[in-house]
Amino acid sequence: MNKKITITKIHKDTVQTQYGLKDKIGIKGEDGVWYTCFYKKACESWKVGDVLDLEVEKKGDFHNIILPKEGGFDQGQLKRIEEKLDKVLLLLDPKGDMVDKLSEDAPF
Repeated sequence: MNKKITITKIHKDTVQTQYGLKDKIGIKGEDGVWYTCFYKKACESWKVGDVLDLEVEKKGDFHNIILPKEGGFDQGQLKRIEEKLDKVLLLLDPKGDMVDKLSEDAPF
């Protein structure tokens, strides 16, 4: 649900999640509710007094801020993805079916 939030307090923390350690930012609205944001880059410019129009998802007692995914892949990640795709393409025959064996001249 979309919600207009006026920030009255900000709390920054690092928490353990199922995905490892993650930075989070908690903002308290005028309604007294704490909202959590795990997208540090998008949240770091927020200041007390800012009025934000945000997508909020309530899960139990938690109010999580949902933001669009940041950025994309960095150059190193793109290079590794391209290399893996090249290897996969080598395993496909012209019709797009997987081959049973690697050719002797496969580069890996």
